[in-house]
Amino acid sequence: MFKRTRLALLLPVAAAIGCGGGQETNRRVAVTGTVTHNGSPVAAASMSFVPSNAKSPGVLAIVADGKFTLTRENGPVPGTYRVEAEVSGTQTATTNIKSTPGGRRIGITSAPQDTKPGEVINKPLTADITIPDGKTDISLSIDLK
Repeated sequence: MFKRTRLALLLPVAAAIGCGGGQETNRRVAVTGTVTHNGSPVAAASMSFVPSNAKSPGVLAIVADGKFTLTRENGPVPGTYRVEAEVSGTQTATTNIKSTPGGRRIGITSAPQDTKPGEVINKPLTADITIPDGKTDISLSIDLK
């Protein structure tokens, strides 16, 4: 009986402490937006929102046809972020991809001829953004560089 009573008293305390993030979830912002590179919509990318404040959560968004959506439950909290995007083959929606007779897609699987061993060839495209405080949903236009 004593163990049940102790458990019954500790359960609400543990639930109140929880995993943290309760207040953080309430501060999150729903975000919809467009993503371009060199003025053209990005066809496909995975995009990370890296916060400048180490205590803020990072966020991941998937870009399709130049657009992305983050709900309030998985959106960023207000603050400044560096957006880093891994663009599929650094192609945009208007880029034509050429294939060789064997079906190999040039420009996605081939490194430039002047690439040195160990050189990073797929550097992420980036942009700096600010998520304003006091809003629950916003719309962004991100131009990746």
